[in-house]
Amino acid sequence: MSSFPEKCLADAGGGSVRDAGAVLARSSLVASVPALGVALAAGRVTGEHVDALARRLERLEPQTRARLLAADVGWAEAASVRSPERFSAFIGEQVRRVDRSDGEDRLAAQRRQVGLSWRPCSDGMHEWRLLLDPVSALKFDRQIASQVEALFRDSVPHGCPTNPLQRQAFLRAHGLLSLLDGGGGRVGRPEVIVVVDTRVDGGSDAGTDTGTEFDTDTDSEPDASSSRFASRCGSGPFVDWGLPVDVPSRILVELFGRADVHALIVRNGVVLHAGGELSLGRSTRLANKAQRRALRGLYATCAIPGCAARFDNCSVHHVRWWRHGGCTDLSNLLPVCSKHHHLVHEGGWSLTLQPNRSLAVNLPDGTVMSTGPPVRRAA
Repeated sequence: MSSFPEKCLADAGGGSVRDAGAVLARSSLVASVPALGVALAAGRVTGEHVDALARRLERLEPQTRARLLAADVGWAEAASVRSPERFSAFIGEQVRRVDRSDGEDRLAAQRRQVGLSWRPCSDGMHEWRLLLDPVSALKFDRQIASQVEALFRDSVPHGCPTNPLQRQAFLRAHGLLSLLDGGGGRVGRPEVIVVVDTRVDGGSDAGTDTGTEFDTDTDSEPDASSSRFASRCGSGPFVDWGLPVDVPSRILVELFGRADVHALIVRNGVVLHAGGELSLGRSTRLANKAQRRALRGLYATCAIPGCAARFDNCSVHHVRWWRHGGCTDLSNLLPVCSKHHHLVHEGGWSLTLQPNRSLAVNLPDGTVMSTGPPVRRAA
């Protein structure tokens, strides 16, 4: 037997070692979960479903992996009724179910991995890599986000890129440099949004494809390497921390004690309760804090289907444009990233938002992308 089967398979098939590794991982998984292999052969699930589970299992400790595979989950049935993205989120939920008791040990292990490394680049630049545990990451992210907001609310530094992702990286770096120069202000209390979704099972959440989250079961999420924006507190409501955090209940309780907590109750895309004024009419063009909280509770990312841009990197967009008489009411507002904001305003895209927040995106070539109401699911 070869000590490097991926290389042998890649050479035989003319593909890459990485692709060969994925094929071997898929083969190993279907051997461990035969029902999933049967469903794959019958076309009820896709290779993406299998790969999502294989990737997650690869990152788990052996004992956790064994407990997950031994659990009576029904992987084939779960995959057959979900998109690959939703199945990936479902896997995350199952991991937390079997791994919840190991939370303290996992956080301790994560804290032992905290580190800061550096390397020079060939063009004279310097690259730093900061590895943080989830709790430290929350603090760090809030400090940087507050600094960026304070420094660049009205203007950005000379040379700031126009590409949305590069722009955010540029501003965060300058925010960090400002903190190192002693320019940081006092950071207020963290803000936590608790979303209670009282949707009717089998109702309008079926078949939706909106929103992302942190390894939780929402209707869509980016690849596992992408940032996600929520965590779960026990078996109760969905908790949006603004970052991918998965920490023990004790830590969540401590964080709650230091945070301003805002509750949002929704049902099938309709907001039943949210603090503050949500309908401002034509009195102001800018969304207030209450409206932004409600939108953040509903959407972890840009509202355009398939977009993984973080909510904090989005603008609040008037579906019926302000200059066309649109109101600054929650029912007329969506979080949209810079790229898609440009496409809506200058690229000929048009949006139609239903009362239950089902969204249709009409493209200039006649294509229509549609998505159901955003869903934040509790464990």
